[in-house]
Amino acid sequence: MTGSAIETRRSFFERLNLYKSALPFLLAFALHHCAALDYEEPTTPEAAARAFAIALDSRDYERAYSLMSNDYRERVGFESFQSQISENPQEIARLSYDLAHLSGAREEAVVIYGKAEQLRLVRASGRWKITTDLVGFYDQSSPRAALESLVRALENGRFDVVMRLIPLGEKQGITQERLEKTWSGKGRDELERILNNLRDHVDNPIEIVGRIATMPYAEYLSVEFIREGANWKIEKLE
Repeated sequence: MTGSAIETRRSFFERLNLYKSALPFLLAFALHHCAALDYEEPTTPEAAARAFAIALDSRDYERAYSLMSNDYRERVGFESFQSQISENPQEIARLSYDLAHLSGAREEAVVIYGKAEQLRLVRASGRWKITTDLVGFYDQSSPRAALESLVRALENGRFDVVMRLIPLGEKQGITQERLEKTWSGKGRDELERILNNLRDHVDNPIEIVGRIATMPYAEYLSVEFIREGANWKIEKLE
């Protein structure tokens, strides 16, 4: 074997030994770098979803739990969170896959204003747009909307709106002027009692069966609704 061949062979083995000695360091660096990428705090909805998927795949449930909101973690403890994951492996696998293959993100936000009213917004093309019907003050598209409209109408003295919320079959003998006289005079205290009760229970569950809906509230009281065409109306208010 010539001298140059011996040198080439020696150089090869020297490089191989150098590589072997550096391998643990390179692996540690790579693992640290990957971990840093995986555990970098997400700055977009897509990044948060993918970070959650990575945490599930790697069974790093503490990391997954840390990606949940403070409100969620106040409601659900870590042990319960981990238990739900362990008890549903098939669903978790599907969830992880879906989160890792997002088709897009729809960013939404809720802002509280006035008397705990909610303003919903959605982000489109980098700009926030309002989705709440802010000018639909007296909506009747659902029983709850009709109830909220009634409360707002009574608060604002809009008895013309109250008339729209009364079913056709119940309007006999009732006029806007009569309502205004009743609820603006001696009946004002009774009206305030009803309003206070409704305000406290306006978010109560409402049971809907066909064209009829009922919302129990307080102890033995209830509001009954009926749908006429596309609009819900207040049939009975205790």
